[in-house]
Amino acid sequence: MKHTSRIIQIALIALSITLNATPHPLGNFTVSHFTRVATDAGELRLRYIVDYAEIAAFQELQTLDANRDGLYSKPEKDAWLARTLPQWLAGLRMTADGQPLTLRVLNQSLTLLPGAVKLFTMRIECELEASFTISAITRFTLTDSNHTDRQGWHEIVLEPVPGVTVFDSTAFGDGVTNELKAYPEDKAPLAERAAEWSVTTGTPPANAKLLRARDGQLIVQSRQRAMRWRKPLLICLALGALLLALTRWRRRIRLVVANFFAPARNE
Repeated sequence: MKHTSRIIQIALIALSITLNATPHPLGNFTVSHFTRVATDAGELRLRYIVDYAEIAAFQELQTLDANRDGLYSKPEKDAWLARTLPQWLAGLRMTADGQPLTLRVLNQSLTLLPGAVKLFTMRIECELEASFTISAITRFTLTDSNHTDRQGWHEIVLEPVPGVTVFDSTAFGDGVTNELKAYPEDKAPLAERAAEWSVTTGTPPANAKLLRARDGQLIVQSRQRAMRWRKPLLICLALGALLLALTRWRRRIRLVVANFFAPARNE
C-alpha cells in the first residue's frame, strides 16, 4: 500500500512539472555523471559528480530524510553519503596496465538546488584518488557502471598534468557541460561510460595520437614541472651560495674570532 501511494505521488509530481513548470533539461527522472581524471606520476585523481533531476532527487530524499520531518540536515546528508559512496566506488572500475586500482575518497559534498514545482535537484561532488606504480608507458581504463537503470548525461574528461603526456585516448581533454551545470540544447546526451588512455613521463611513441579536444584540436600538454620545483630549487641555490661564501671567508672569520678573544687571554 505504501509503495503504491509513493508511485501515485511521483506520478502526480511528474504531471505537475510537465504542465506547470520547466523540468530538468534532460527530463526529471534522469541521473547524470561527470568524471574528470588527472593522471600524475604515480597518482590518479578523479572528480566525480552526480546530478539527480527533480523526481530522481525526490526519490533519494525519501531515504535521506531519516526522521521524516521534511528537512535535510547535514547529519542526514552525511549518513546518506556514507551509505551511498561505497556503492559508487564499487561501480567505478579503474585499472592501470590491467591491475585494479583502489579509489579513496578525499572530499565529498551534497547540495540541494531549486528545481521545478518547489522540488530540489541534487548534486553530489566527490574528489577521489588512487595510487599506482608508474612505468615507461602506463595504460589506464575507466568504467562507470553506476545508475545503469537511469537515463542521463555521461561525460568523461581527461585533464592534462605537467610532466605527463596523455595519448591514444578514447576520451577528450575538454568538457561540454561545465561539470553538469549547463546542458547544451543542440546535442544528444553523451553516453561516455568508459574510457582508455595511455600516459608517459618521457617521450611518447612515434605513432602516438596525442590528447585532443572535442573539436579535434590538440590539447597543450606541458612536459615541464618548473613551477613545482622552482621554490625548492631557489632555496637550494641560496643555501649553496651561502655555504660557498662561508668557505671563502672562513679564515677571516677565524681571525676575527681570535682577535676578539685575544685581550682576554693577555690579561
